[in-house]
Formats: sequence, C-alpha cells, structure tokens
Amino acid sequence: MYFWNQPALEKQLANEEISEWDKAKYYIAFAILNVLGSLSIYIPFPSYKQQGIESLIGFFVTIGFVVIVFKGIKSVFMVNKKIDNSHFIERITCLSFPLAIKFIIVLVTIILILAFGGDAVKRIWVYGDIFSRILIRVLNLFWIYVFYIFLRKSFTRFGDFIYRKNKELNVT
Repeated sequence: MYFWNQPALEKQLANEEISEWDKAKYYIAFAILNVLGSLSIYIPFPSYKQQGIESLIGFFVTIGFVVIVFKGIKSVFMVNKKIDNSHFIERITCLSFPLAIKFIIVLVTIILILAFGGDAVKRIWVYGDIFSRILIRVLNLFWIYVFYIFLRKSFTRFGDFIYRKNKELNVT
C-alpha cells in the first residue's frame, strides 16, 4: 500500500496491477481514518475529571468503531469474493449509499421521537449523566454493526442476482 506516493498508486491502478483485496484495504484504511478523525472530540480538558473518564471511554468506543468497520468491510469483501472477486469498491460504494440513507432516516426519526418524548427523555438526552452518554455511544457501535450486517445481506442478494443472470446466459 502506498501511504504517500500518489503517482505510483495512480500508475498501478492504470495498469490494473492492484488486486481487489488491495483496493479493499485502501477503502478500509480510508474508513478507519474517518473514524480516527473523530478522536479529537474525546480529548479531555484537564480541569474536568468526569470529562476525562468519558473521554477515555470514548477512546475505547472509537477503537470498537475501528474494529467493527474493519471486520464489517472485510466480511462484505469475502461475500464479494465468493461472487466473482471483482469490482468490490464500486459495489460497496453503490450498495452502501441507499442503505446509509435508510439508516439516516431511521436515526433522525428516533432522535425526533426522543426530542419530543417529554421531560424525562430530554433530561437524559440533553443533561444526561455519564452513563446515559456512554450508553448512546455503545448504541452507536451497535448501529454501525447492524449497518454492516445489512450491507452483507445486500451483497448476498446481489450475488444471487449475478448467479441467476449467469445461469440464464448459460442455459440459452
């Protein structure tokens, strides 16, 4: 993998010298960089002890995100490999988009329900103690995990379509 030499990477891509798995590793690295970019919100201010504890927990949650993203993408890659081991990056990009839209709509709906859910819910959501904020982060981990489960199912259905299409072409 090239971390800095963009022209060398461009040349390998142009010459089709990069395997699907190597392309997937670039996608995984990019996704993990996006997760790690969020680490700055976990940097504690020295005078706030509770925030320091919450930041430490947030750091471990972020590590959980990295693990889930890596394993999720690799799991989807393995399904794609069983299909025909080609065009992974195009497929994961295309198939992720509508799924992400659905997940965003569900998440926004949940947030709106919570926002209008009465004083008790507002107190937990807005002024919640450290436990409730940690619970929200853990639920985010679960949310990402479920996203990759659905993405894997999407790839499996896609593989079924490819299989049926190839079967029809071979019959005629």
